[in-house]
Amino acid sequence: MSKKVVFKNKDELSQHIKKHAPSFYFSSQTSTVIPYDKLDEHLGTTDNDDFCLCDLSQMPQEMMLLESGNLLVKGAVSWKDAREFLKTKGRNIKTAPT
Repeated sequence: MSKKVVFKNKDELSQHIKKHAPSFYFSSQTSTVIPYDKLDEHLGTTDNDDFCLCDLSQMPQEMMLLESGNLLVKGAVSWKDAREFLKTKGRNIKTAPT
């Protein structure tokens, strides 16, 4: 059976990664490919009790527009968040998630 873990800062995440536990990391859960509503059900059939569903949606956001024009993103930043941030800088994202 898998267990869900919510990370709220980089230290918690770092400690988890150092444990080398099998993990699936996610944040916004907007993928059209991954069935998030059924993920726990499917993973519950595995024999690995150490498997973790790692929710990164509570991680602090950090965005910075670099001199190169690239957007540097850290933490739980959605496409919507990034688009809104760039609009305040007179820029736009010219792509969208699948």
